Order: sequence, then structure tokens, then C-alpha cells
Amino acid sequence: MAKTAKGACETRMLDSLKDLILVYGMDGRVLYVNETVCRVLGWTQAELLDRKMADLVAPPYNRLLGARTSRLKAEGELVITTAYKRKGGGVFSAETRCDVTSMAGKPCVFCIARGVPSGEKALSAMDEARERYRRLVEGFKGEYFFYQHDAKGVFTYLSPSIKDVLGYTQPRFMKHFSKYLTPNPINKEARRYTQESLRGRAQPPYKLELFHAKGGRRWLEVFEVPVRDASGHVVSVEGIAHDITARVKAEDELASYRSGLEKLVEERTAELTAVFDRTPVLIILLDSGLKVLRTNAASHSGGLMGAVLRCVNATGGDCGRGKLCGGCPLRNAVNGTLRTGKPVSRLEAELETGSGRVCFLLSTALINAGGVKQLLICLDDITPLKMAQESLRKSEEFRRLILSSVGDGIIGVDGKGRILFMNEAAQTALGWTFEELRGKNLHAVIHSKRPDGRPYPIEDCPMYAAYTARKESVVQDEILWRKDGTGLYVRYSARPMYARGEVSGAVVTFSDVTERRRIETELRATKERLQTHNAALAELGRGRESAASDVKGAFREAVETAASALGADRVGIWFFNEDHSSLACGAMYERAEHAHSEGPALSAAEFPSFFRLLERERMLVIDEAASDFRVRDLRDAYIRPKNVASILCISIANGKKTAGVISAERFGRPAPWGPDEQNMLGAVADFAALAIASSERARLAGMKDFLTHTIVHDLRNPLASIIAAGQLLAEGLKGRLSAELRDSLVILNSMAEEMNGMVSNILDINRLEEGHVPLKAEPFAPGRLLRDAAGAVRIAAAHEQKKIKASAPRGLPELAGDRDMLRRVLENLLMNAVKFAAPGSEIEAGALPAGTGVEFFVKNRGESIPAEYHSRIFEKFVQIEDPSPRKWAGKGLGLAFCKLAVEAHGGRIWVESEPGQGAVFRFLVPLNRAAAGGS
Repeated sequence: MAKTAKGACETRMLDSLKDLILVYGMDGRVLYVNETVCRVLGWTQAELLDRKMADLVAPPYNRLLGARTSRLKAEGELVITTAYKRKGGGVFSAETRCDVTSMAGKPCVFCIARGVPSGEKALSAMDEARERYRRLVEGFKGEYFFYQHDAKGVFTYLSPSIKDVLGYTQPRFMKHFSKYLTPNPINKEARRYTQESLRGRAQPPYKLELFHAKGGRRWLEVFEVPVRDASGHVVSVEGIAHDITARVKAEDELASYRSGLEKLVEERTAELTAVFDRTPVLIILLDSGLKVLRTNAASHSGGLMGAVLRCVNATGGDCGRGKLCGGCPLRNAVNGTLRTGKPVSRLEAELETGSGRVCFLLSTALINAGGVKQLLICLDDITPLKMAQESLRKSEEFRRLILSSVGDGIIGVDGKGRILFMNEAAQTALGWTFEELRGKNLHAVIHSKRPDGRPYPIEDCPMYAAYTARKESVVQDEILWRKDGTGLYVRYSARPMYARGEVSGAVVTFSDVTERRRIETELRATKERLQTHNAALAELGRGRESAASDVKGAFREAVETAASALGADRVGIWFFNEDHSSLACGAMYERAEHAHSEGPALSAAEFPSFFRLLERERMLVIDEAASDFRVRDLRDAYIRPKNVASILCISIANGKKTAGVISAERFGRPAPWGPDEQNMLGAVADFAALAIASSERARLAGMKDFLTHTIVHDLRNPLASIIAAGQLLAEGLKGRLSAELRDSLVILNSMAEEMNGMVSNILDINRLEEGHVPLKAEPFAPGRLLRDAAGAVRIAAAHEQKKIKASAPRGLPELAGDRDMLRRVLENLLMNAVKFAAPGSEIEAGALPAGTGVEFFVKNRGESIPAEYHSRIFEKFVQIEDPSPRKWAGKGLGLAFCKLAVEAHGGRIWVESEPGQGAVFRFLVPLNRAAAGGS
């Protein structure tokens, strides 16, 4: 097939073909169609050119275009079945061959489509069903993966879950399937099945064994089907692999155990058919010299008789037991019977034989046969029994370890509610031992009362319903009663147990939620305090306009608001004189008397240590005023007369100087000042500072600075604490909060982050407007700057199911300027594109040479921007009027920052937008930064 599609001669040739010829770019827009397309589909070329292929292809094929384009880029060509929309209605089914080619130097897709007979439409449906099934299987993790290999056996596709099943990454496993087969003979059959599939013959599910990436082997059960092309030839094999390693292992263990049992039954059955020679007990009759007179050893294997004879006749350790020889139970029993005549009955002993260790029960007796003493030894081999007992012991120990290792409490009851077992966690949580509660009624012991002490009827108990009415229940915040009579708040589930299809009891699993309830209570209290503080700050904020004209009134409002929000007994604002030799109270409020006053004055000569402390520390936290050495010179004159227990002082700044302090005091009992209280008083101190500053400003232009400082001082400190506290709570309480509280915490954190960003934007914009931001003069590569900005936003775009494509040509000139500021400009533009781009669309970002500079652009295919807003959107607080609800809400600050930052570099920024085409934001950065006119 030709790799280019241009030229008038070639165009006439393509128009003469009966097949449908379509060419579209990698962005999905139609670049060329021949006349056959127009004739068959009823569209004109003008209507089709620059149209999106997704609009031309009928559902559900249009939803597969993205995936097929990705496969086409990887494979070079693709043959698919699809359906195209007719202008007058209906669809045209066609088999389409697609190749990657180029047009005008740009990559594109060249498609030749030929009509599919109606009888073959089922193949198209099967193709789509296969795609859906592939996506379904790819959703499984840990047990299944989907694969496809070509006619040579080389994998061409693997689902991501291959990593969970065999430990390989997809690229690493893209080899011939035989590379990973173990030497297991069963894999010969696997090869045969695969060859039969490639011949087009459907095969039943079969097993094979593969090597795991981290060592070891895995058993897989494979179901695969041949894949045919349009002509019916098998071109590949698709299949599903299921990890059945655990099942195979269990089957092998079961087969081994069954084999052992069958062998034991066979041996016992044979022994019972004989009186002596086939008795299950090895019988040895010895004379007084320990020589064998008679035995049934012929029916016993394993060399036990030889081992016994070597033991009883051994001298100096010849029997193979080494230092134990002569002191073993067998030798002692034989010698004891020979010496005393006392028989030994079923003494447990063991010996090493040629076939391994044998355990047996030993019986000895001395008999008199015609006046001749003979020794009778009976050996009952109990090795299988010991092995079974050991297996049972290990199984019980394993079960016990599992139950004891579980952090949740587990209690089992029978069909009458009597306790059958308790794990260690349940015993620890309730204070009872299992032996104390064995056989007792569960409800009567730990669930008979409600939290308020009223009886809890057993008919209302979900645990009772589990073993009587077969009801499964999950109960939140229920109380169980400990041995000491205290209540334990838990979350528990009660589920019935079944035996032979009938309910035999129930299992109750519970977890302690006391700590979670405590944290939730603290979180609610913190939230309420924050709401109170925010309301107080909002009230202060509403009075900022009058602060300049009535400073004293603003101070009185500030101290009263702080006292109410903090619950402090007294709050005062104190001011230094010019030489900081005295501190006079300008406003004081006592909450108990609801009284305002100007209060006393303090002298540095009288309280030198305290004055030095105020000069040195911005915040002074005194939780116990009576014992804190830092305020020792205040005790007699100030602290004791009013019984001041706790003091919180924060400096009030006036420019670079300290104008005074604001103090909050608690009387009576000491109480610590929490971080939120410190932030609250700090905000009030900032308000007082702003009130002082606003009173000194005479012109309206100064109010802008007042607003900026108000936001910075009133919001930034508490916002930083709120953000830090929210992040700590979210990390520390992960998985332990209810859904309601978790959602509240997410909202709290997101709103705090949004407010912090708004504060930073306003501050940065104000500094840029005043020219107070020093720009760095560092060299940087435009392409690297673009990639870094796109990488920072790519996660947010992926969360919104949108892609970011960033590209820049090689050889762009190096720029000199403030790299961090320009990266922030790009990130702002990219985030705006993510907010307003259409779902599933691609956002383009790039950099191009432009005369004496470099032009950056960010393009999205979302809603267009009306022409009247093209210049206004770069002004502060300007937003496009749109009555429709939006997920993303802005404040109109991001683009204002971008404009000021670009202009600070001597560049310019603008937007291009046409109806239905989305928007392109562009900004130019000159090579010579001196044109910026500032540093």
C-alpha cells in the first residue's frame, strides 16, 4: 500500500475506486475521502472534511476508536469490522483495513473500507463481544489474565494482571509461550493443544505449568480459542489463564492422604484375615539367648524386626542408636522382663530402620513352654497414626494461630447460644477467659443490657437472630459488657454457621471502636471550635471598613470577639510607647462582667524580664502562670490579685516594629492553649495590627494593602494549622472514620487548600502589580519547562479521564528568567484546560520559536470563550457568566497572575477561541529579558 496520499493524479485514481477511501489525522479529524464515500454514505466532501471520525462511525464502534488507534500505532496496520453512519439514516457495515501513513509530512491513518455482507455482521458483533470480554477479564487481579499470541506462538497481548499471577511485566513476557514452560511432562499436552487451536480446532480447558518471575512454579488452567481473519484463516489464539496452583496443591495433598489411608486400610484388612502370620502386630518369639524361634515378620516390611533384634542384641552401640543404645525403652523393657518376669504392656517406643523412623507400641511377656523360658515381643506399628496425629496437631495449631493473630474478637456459639470458643482478642477485650464462659449463654453474659442500663430483649438481639432465624447482621456502635461491668463499644457482625445444611450456631466477630468514637468526638469538638473561630473572624472581617474611622471601637470589638471565641475570662490589647519603656492597655474586656475598660499600664522598670520576653518572642504561651518562671516578676502585682491561671500573649506588628501585644487570660484553674486557640488569637492580633495600619492610611489606594494584609494575617496562619491538622487527621485516622466524618474531613481539607491558594494568588498578584517581586535571571530550556509543568498536572488530568500531550521541537533557544514563575503560569493554564475540557478529550501543550522569543500554548477542546471576554478574563476576579452548574469553581485570580507574570518578563499573553473549537491560550517570552523593564 502506498505510504503517502497526495497529488492530483493519485486523487483521481482514488476517486475511481469502488472501495471507500478515508484518511484521518492522529487527532481523529478527517483529512480526505474519495467520491465513493460520498456516494455510499450520502455526505458531501465539504461536510466530511475536518469532521471527527468518532462522529462518522456508528455506535458501538466509535467507542473503540481510541483503543484501535493505540493498537494501530504499535502494529502498523490493522483489519477491523466497523459501521459508518449514512446521512439519511442507517449504517453501512464494512471491513476496514487501516495503515499508518503520512500526509503533508504529518502522520495519519489511511483506511480502505469494503462493504460486509449482512451474513457477516455477526462477526462484527463477535469482535465487539471479544473486546468487551477482554476488558472484563482484565479487571480480574491475582487469579486471571488474558493473552493473545500469533500463529508462531509469540505473545502479542497480555492483560496487566499477568503481573499479579506470574510476576512478569507485560513487555518482559512478550516472547514465545514455550520460554516459560517447565519441564513437567504435562506441558507436552499443552503444546499439542496450542497447535490444534492454531489449526482452528476448539480445545477443552487444559492445565500447564509455568515458571514464576520470582522463582517457583505456577499451575494454570487455560481456555483458548482460535481467532480468524476475514477470509477464515487462523491468525492468532486468544485465551484466559486461571491460576490454579493452590487447587492443584490441595488436590495433590488430598491424593497423597487418600493414598495413605487406602494403604492403611488395605494393610489392616489383610492382617485381620489371618490369625498369626497376618496379624497387625509384629510378633517375635525369642529364646533365653535372644535368638528368634518364630515370627510373622514375613508379612511385615520396613526392616522393623531387624532393627529390634539389633537393638536387643547390641553391645557398644552397634544398633545404630549411638550413645542411646542400651538405654532406650525397648532395651530396658526386654531386660526388665527377662530379669523380673514382669510383662510390659503397650509401651510407646521408636527405632530407626532402613526405611526411616518407625513408631510402635511395645508389649513383652515371659512364657514357659515345657519348662523353657521364652520371650514374646509384640510390636504394634503406630507410625501412620503418629503422622496423622502430628498432622492434626499442626492443623489445630495453625487454626489456633490464625484465631489468636486476628485483631478482631471472634466468638462462636451453638444453636442455643452457648459459647463454644473465643479467640485471644475476644478474651482480652472482654476480660473473660474462655474457660469462664464455656457453655454459658452469650446474650445473658455480654449483651443483656443497653447502654442506658435498660434490659436488652433477646428477641431484638441480632446475635440471637443469626442462629435462630438465619439472619446475617452488621451492627455499628453496639455495646458489649466486660467482666468488670464496664461497657465496650464495638462494631460487630453476626453470621449463622451451617452443618449439613442446617444452622448449627453462629459466629460473632467484633472490633473495638472506643478509640474511633473518642477521635470522632474530638474531631467534632475541633470542628465546632473552628466554626466558632471562623464565625468570630468573619464578624471581625465585616467590621474592617469601619476600623480606620473608629480604631478604639475596632479594638473593643476585637477583644470581646476573642474572649467569646476562646472562652477566655479576660482579653486585652496593650500598646508600647515610643521607647518601649511602658505598656498601656488600650482595650480590655472581662467576660464575666461583660465590661469594657482601658485597663492599667505596666512599666519596663518594674517588670524588666517580662518586657524583654515580649521583645524577644512573638507568641508567649503560659499554661501555668503561677509556676512559669518566665512571668515571675508579674506574679505579685498582676497574676495573684486576679488569680490568673493561664496567659496567651501575641505581638501586634506595625510594619517592622512591634506596636504592642494582645493577651488572653484564664482565671482559676490552669488550662493549656491549643493550636487552634493560638491561631485564633493570632488572627485577632493581626486584625488589631490592620486596624492600626488602616487608621494611618489617608488615601483610598492604601485600602488595597489593608485588604491584602488582612487576608494574609487573618487567614494564612489559621489556614496553615487547619491544613496541617486536616492532613494529620486524614493520615492518622485512615480506615477508622465513618463515611460521614470521612467526607466532612475531605471537604474541610479541600476547602482549606482552596482558601490557601486564593490567599497566595492575591498576595502574588498584589506584589506583581507593585513590582515588589524580584525575578530570577536563570537560564532554562523551554521544552524541559513544558514537560515539568505537564507532569505536575498529569495526575489531576488522569483523575478527570483526560490526557495531556506536551511537545516541543528540538533546537528551541534557551530562555533566561524566573523559571518557577513561568512554570506556575503553564500549570495554571493546564489546570484551566483540565477544568473546562470535554470528558475523555486530549489537552495539547507546546512551545514554538516565534521571532525573538518562544511562544507557549495550551489548547483544549472544551467550551469556547465569548469574544467580549478575550481581554477581560485576564483581569482580577473576572469570570465568564455561565448559569449552568460547574464542578470546578474559580475565583478569577489564576489568569490575572499569568498576565502579570508574563508581562514581568517583557512578554504578552492572549487567548484564541472560536465557537465550537475550544480555546487556545498563548504567551510569548522574549529571549532578551531586559525588555521586561524590571528586576
